[in-house]
Amino acid sequence: MVGWGTDKVKTVLLIVAAVVAVAVIAGTGLIKVNNPLADLFDGGKSDPSAKGEVIYEGQTAKSASERFMIEVGRGEAIVSVKAKQNWDTPGGPLSGDVQSTNGTSSVRDPENPDTPAKLALDVRYCSTGFVEVETEKNAAGESKPTKVTVNVDELVVCDVVLPMNERNAGAFHQDDTPDQFNRQFVGFVAGAVETAGKAAPCPTDQLAEFQTDKFDAHLRKAMAKSMGVPESIIEVKRGRIGQSPPDVKEKLRSDLDSYANKVDPDDPSKTFQGLDMTYLNSRDATAFWNKEIDKWVRVIKAADVKAE
Repeated sequence: MVGWGTDKVKTVLLIVAAVVAVAVIAGTGLIKVNNPLADLFDGGKSDPSAKGEVIYEGQTAKSASERFMIEVGRGEAIVSVKAKQNWDTPGGPLSGDVQSTNGTSSVRDPENPDTPAKLALDVRYCSTGFVEVETEKNAAGESKPTKVTVNVDELVVCDVVLPMNERNAGAFHQDDTPDQFNRQFVGFVAGAVETAGKAAPCPTDQLAEFQTDKFDAHLRKAMAKSMGVPESIIEVKRGRIGQSPPDVKEKLRSDLDSYANKVDPDDPSKTFQGLDMTYLNSRDATAFWNKEIDKWVRVIKAADVKAE
């Protein structure tokens, strides 16, 4: 270096060495170096959430239903779920990230991590029924009901919903995963659980509860109160257990398959295993949970845990 003294050369070399050292340490994540030019190249930071307006502008009736549904009762279905999804960020030789995963979203029993969670679905039972009213005019010329016939018609499951109440929400766990990632996981699992409930075999035993003398009496009393007529003029014609139309069955099969076999977003020609779907009848379900209980009884005995 012509015209440079030894001291100047040493100073330049020290500055270069310091810059390299800072770059290496920053790459390991031990310190954070703010780059004042970063926003000029990567567009700045992402918004933490959507921004804008939501304006309800009203609603318009578009069409009439082909089947009219009357809710006749509600029930609960239990779905056993144990699933997880790992989240990871790409590391590098200087990133300091040597973990196989950076976080996990999961659903499991809140008290026993190795046990499936028992999520409770709200089930609505409906009838495609209709009411016939016979009247006659009294001396004043006013129409008065003389007979009311309640045709229950078909009994079906009309809706299945997974409510995110304290019980169900407590089964979902977010461990060091981004909020958006966790929301997608919860939405995927909740959708799978609801679809499993909708696609379950027809609950004939439960629907049969609405084909009893007790239900007929309940319906007569409710209709008499609603219409302001005596129960004695109300006749109930019991319904029959209905079936889902072929197109609905095919849609449910397709939905179940979409949760069991996921398409690789990086290669649409490839699929990977999603969630296994298994249906237990009441006898098998009892056997399943008895087996789970027996397993934990053995674990407790082996650990010599005693209640006090």
